[in-house]
Amino acid sequence: ATLPRPSVLVLPNCMSEKRTVYILRHAQSRYNVAIQSCSLWGMVKEFDHGLSDLGLEQCEQLRDTIKDAAAQGDTDAKAITTRSETLTSPLSRAILTGHLSLPISGTFLAISEGREHCMLPFFSRDSVGTTRSQIHGRVMDEL
Repeated sequence: ATLPRPSVLVLPNCMSEKRTVYILRHAQSRYNVAIQSCSLWGMVKEFDHGLSDLGLEQCEQLRDTIKDAAAQGDTDAKAITTRSETLTSPLSRAILTGHLSLPISGTFLAISEGREHCMLPFFSRDSVGTTRSQIHGRVMDEL
């Protein structure tokens, strides 16, 4: 078996300027909880698991940490609060983590190349996600 070739996202205006990229993994999802509790039903009942209660708390803690660090003059925290764009996976757990954790700044763009891919058919169900036309409604339902 051959591994799939990675997708490459080309942003034309990024070649002319230096950029700093901050990478944030999504907060705990209901899928993570299902795995920890060995709940097979919890793993497969959704195509796009949202955040767990702990995941929502993690977002709040990160938001407060970034805000406090920026107020104390931390240059990275200040850069995060004034970033020009945020790229995210189209999975609701990633979108929610970004919206709830990061101060609102610049554009927020869900890109399909940011979606995780699972090579195991049974477990890849959680990576199917929501159709593009339904993402906004799905995220609003989670909020």
